[in-house]
Amino acid sequence: MSEETAQIVDPLSQAASNLEAPRYPTLAPDRIARFRISKSVKGPVKGKPQNSLLTVTFNTEEDLPDTDGKTLRKGFSVYARTGLTPTEGGGPENKRPRTLQQIAEELGMYLKWCGLHDKTPRNLIDNPSLIEGYVGDCRIGLTKETAEFPASNTVKLILPA
Repeated sequence: MSEETAQIVDPLSQAASNLEAPRYPTLAPDRIARFRISKSVKGPVKGKPQNSLLTVTFNTEEDLPDTDGKTLRKGFSVYARTGLTPTEGGGPENKRPRTLQQIAEELGMYLKWCGLHDKTPRNLIDNPSLIEGYVGDCRIGLTKETAEFPASNTVKLILPA
Protein backbone atom coordinates (compact mmCIF):
# COMPACT_ATOMS: atom_id res chain seq x y z
CA MET A 1 0.00 0.00 0.00
CA SER A 2 1.43 3.39 -0.96
CA GLU A 3 1.87 6.17 1.56
CA GLU A 4 -0.70 8.28 -0.32
CA THR A 5 -3.51 5.71 -0.07
CA ALA A 6 -2.67 4.92 3.56
CA GLN A 7 -3.73 8.41 4.68
CA ILE A 8 -7.39 8.64 5.62
CA VAL A 9 -9.03 12.02 5.16
CA ASP A 10 -11.55 13.10 7.78
CA PRO A 11 -14.62 14.22 5.75
CA LEU A 12 -15.48 16.75 8.44
CA SER A 13 -12.10 18.44 7.99
CA GLN A 14 -12.60 19.25 4.29
CA ALA A 15 -13.09 22.81 3.10
CA ALA A 16 -16.73 23.53 2.25
CA SER A 17 -15.68 24.45 -1.29
CA ASN A 18 -14.73 20.79 -1.85
CA LEU A 19 -18.12 19.41 -0.77
CA GLU A 20 -21.04 18.62 -3.06
CA ALA A 21 -24.67 19.29 -2.21
CA PRO A 22 -26.16 16.38 -0.26
CA ARG A 23 -28.52 13.95 -1.94
CA TYR A 24 -31.57 13.02 0.07
CA PRO A 25 -33.20 9.63 -0.45
CA THR A 26 -36.56 9.57 -2.21
CA LEU A 27 -38.88 6.69 -3.02
CA ALA A 28 -39.23 5.74 -6.67
CA PRO A 29 -42.44 7.44 -7.88
CA ASP A 30 -45.50 6.20 -9.77
CA ARG A 31 -46.18 3.15 -7.67
CA ILE A 32 -48.74 2.20 -5.06
CA ALA A 33 -47.47 1.26 -1.61
CA ARG A 34 -48.85 0.62 1.84
CA PHE A 35 -48.21 3.31 4.47
CA ARG A 36 -48.92 3.80 8.18
CA ILE A 37 -49.62 7.20 9.72
CA SER A 38 -47.13 7.35 12.58
CA LYS A 39 -47.61 10.98 13.59
CA SER A 40 -50.08 13.79 13.01
CA VAL A 41 -49.49 17.20 14.59
CA LYS A 42 -50.88 20.70 14.30
CA GLY A 43 -48.45 23.59 14.56
CA PRO A 44 -47.61 27.06 13.30
CA VAL A 45 -46.32 27.70 9.79
CA LYS A 46 -42.62 28.56 9.82
CA GLY A 47 -42.29 32.32 9.43
CA LYS A 48 -46.07 32.85 9.75
CA PRO A 49 -46.97 31.94 13.34
CA GLN A 50 -50.53 33.22 12.88
CA ASN A 51 -51.17 30.39 10.35
CA SER A 52 -51.62 26.72 11.28
CA LEU A 53 -50.47 23.59 9.51
CA LEU A 54 -51.28 19.89 9.92
CA THR A 55 -48.21 17.71 9.32
CA VAL A 56 -48.90 14.00 8.79
CA THR A 57 -46.01 11.53 8.81
CA PHE A 58 -46.50 8.44 6.65
CA ASN A 59 -44.11 5.48 7.03
CA THR A 60 -43.67 2.69 4.50
CA GLU A 61 -44.87 -0.75 5.56
CA GLU A 62 -42.24 -2.57 3.46
CA ASP A 63 -38.83 -2.08 1.87
CA LEU A 64 -39.15 -0.05 -1.34
CA PRO A 65 -36.74 1.14 -4.06
CA ASP A 66 -35.13 4.56 -4.00
CA THR A 67 -34.98 6.64 -7.19
CA ASP A 68 -31.41 5.40 -7.65
CA GLY A 69 -32.45 1.73 -7.34
CA LYS A 70 -31.15 1.16 -3.82
CA THR A 71 -33.49 -0.13 -1.12
CA LEU A 72 -35.12 2.14 1.43
CA ARG A 73 -36.05 0.15 4.51
CA LYS A 74 -39.53 -0.31 5.95
CA GLY A 75 -40.42 2.77 8.01
CA PHE A 76 -39.09 5.37 5.52
CA SER A 77 -40.95 8.64 6.20
CA VAL A 78 -42.90 10.83 3.80
CA TYR A 79 -44.50 14.03 5.08
CA ALA A 80 -47.82 15.51 3.97
CA ARG A 81 -48.71 19.05 5.01
CA THR A 82 -52.13 20.70 4.92
CA GLY A 83 -52.56 24.41 5.61
CA LEU A 84 -55.37 25.00 8.11
CA THR A 85 -55.69 28.77 7.71
CA PRO A 86 -57.86 30.28 4.96
CA THR A 87 -56.15 32.89 2.80
CA GLU A 88 -57.41 35.66 0.57
CA GLY A 89 -54.92 35.03 -2.21
CA GLY A 90 -53.45 37.66 -4.49
CA GLY A 91 -50.28 39.41 -3.36
CA PRO A 92 -47.02 39.63 -5.31
CA GLU A 93 -47.12 35.87 -6.07
CA ASN A 94 -50.75 36.15 -7.30
CA LYS A 95 -51.71 33.15 -5.16
CA ARG A 96 -55.19 31.62 -5.25
CA PRO A 97 -57.42 32.05 -2.23
CA ARG A 98 -57.73 29.07 0.14
CA THR A 99 -61.19 28.53 1.58
CA LEU A 100 -62.49 26.68 4.62
CA GLN A 101 -64.35 24.38 2.22
CA GLN A 102 -61.07 23.39 0.52
CA ILE A 103 -59.44 22.77 3.90
CA ALA A 104 -62.43 20.66 5.03
CA GLU A 105 -62.24 18.57 1.83
CA GLU A 106 -58.52 17.89 2.26
CA LEU A 107 -58.93 16.91 5.91
CA GLY A 108 -61.97 14.79 4.99
CA MET A 109 -59.74 12.68 2.71
CA TYR A 110 -57.54 11.71 5.69
CA LEU A 111 -60.64 10.75 7.69
CA LYS A 112 -62.08 8.67 4.82
CA TRP A 113 -58.72 6.97 4.22
CA CYS A 114 -58.71 5.97 7.90
CA GLY A 115 -62.33 4.77 7.76
CA LEU A 116 -63.42 7.49 10.20
CA HIS A 117 -66.55 8.45 8.24
CA ASP A 118 -68.40 9.70 11.32
CA LYS A 119 -65.66 12.20 12.29
CA THR A 120 -65.43 15.80 11.11
CA PRO A 121 -62.52 17.92 9.91
CA ARG A 122 -62.96 19.94 13.12
CA ASN A 123 -62.43 16.70 15.13
CA LEU A 124 -59.13 16.20 13.28
CA ILE A 125 -57.98 19.79 13.83
CA ASP A 126 -58.80 19.57 17.54
CA ASN A 127 -57.23 16.11 17.92
CA PRO A 128 -54.63 15.49 15.17
CA SER A 129 -53.53 12.19 16.75
CA LEU A 130 -56.98 10.82 15.84
CA ILE A 131 -55.55 9.39 12.58
CA GLU A 132 -52.31 7.96 13.99
CA GLY A 133 -51.78 4.22 13.52
CA TYR A 134 -54.04 3.81 10.50
CA VAL A 135 -52.69 1.87 7.49
CA GLY A 136 -53.68 2.16 3.83
CA ASP A 137 -52.49 2.48 0.27
CA CYS A 138 -51.06 5.59 -1.35
CA ARG A 139 -49.69 6.47 -4.76
CA ILE A 140 -46.11 7.73 -4.46
CA GLY A 141 -45.24 10.95 -6.25
CA LEU A 142 -42.06 13.01 -6.54
CA THR A 143 -41.68 16.80 -6.52
CA LYS A 144 -38.78 18.24 -8.47
CA GLU A 145 -35.88 19.93 -6.78
CA THR A 146 -36.07 23.73 -6.61
CA ALA A 147 -33.56 26.40 -5.62
CA GLU A 148 -34.97 26.33 -2.07
CA PHE A 149 -35.83 22.65 -1.56
CA PRO A 150 -34.47 19.23 -2.57
CA ALA A 151 -36.65 16.74 -4.45
CA SER A 152 -39.14 15.06 -2.11
CA ASN A 153 -41.90 12.50 -2.13
CA THR A 154 -45.63 13.10 -2.05
CA VAL A 155 -48.43 10.66 -1.26
CA LYS A 156 -51.88 10.59 -2.81
CA LEU A 157 -54.35 8.75 -0.62
CA ILE A 158 -56.15 5.81 -2.21
CA LEU A 159 -59.51 5.54 -0.49
CA PRO A 160 -60.69 2.05 0.47
CA ALA A 161 -63.53 0.71 -1.68
